Amino acid sequence: MKRTGAKHYGIVMANSAILSSLCVKLACSNAILKQLMAPQKQDNSMKIHVLTQSFLLFAVSLGLSLTGALAQERDDASLVKQAKINKVAAEKIALGKVPDGTVKAAEIEKESGKLIWSLDLTRPGSKDVTEVAVDALSGKIINVKIETPKDQAKEAKEDKEVAAEKAEQAKLASKAKISRAEAEKIALGKVPKGKVKEVEIEKEFFGGLTWEIKLATPDTTNITVVEVDAKTGKIGDVETKKAKVKKEEKK
Repeated sequence: MKRTGAKHYGIVMANSAILSSLCVKLACSNAILKQLMAPQKQDNSMKIHVLTQSFLLFAVSLGLSLTGALAQERDDASLVKQAKINKVAAEKIALGKVPDGTVKAAEIEKESGKLIWSLDLTRPGSKDVTEVAVDALSGKIINVKIETPKDQAKEAKEDKEVAAEKAEQAKLASKAKISRAEAEKIALGKVPKGKVKEVEIEKEFFGGLTWEIKLATPDTTNITVVEVDAKTGKIGDVETKKAKVKKEEKK
């Protein structure tokens, strides 16, 4: 499974960051509260004003953190809605291929443009993992691969890198005023017949945020990249280039 565990690892990372941030914010709020509650010769209205502002800032900050942590779940939920084969059906199909197996992990993802269920199964007496890829639209088995413990260790390392990137994307997205869906709509307005293939949000050198939308153009191998300002929604650079076609996809 190309990204086995990355989703869960990314969520754990994001939640850990939230908990750490929450502890710091609670500590700061508690310190402010103690100061305000201490007998001082201050006007009560000023105390209430400062306290209110402090908790409002805390609530907004916590809300942004939770938004970033839940971004990955929303993306996965969106893919599940597109699937015609649900998780239970995909597991049954995989077990039909590996009758004595036990499903240890199941994840829906897009791979080479296809929506698939990627399932990891273990077998009695073996440390190897059998990875079965099931087409989430047709239910056909696309690929079956055996992963040795060495392969698994390599992928675990890759999973951490993918998870770190997903966590960073979620963090940046939570700061954008223009959502991913809005940015895609704006890009499609520029390329009406285009199909969204990939979306990333990037932090610019000057501190701004930009959505980079890659769209495929029908009847061509062209990919159009549209940049959308994540604050204003204005379209920046638009570039069209030839898509790189992998040798195995030429067949």
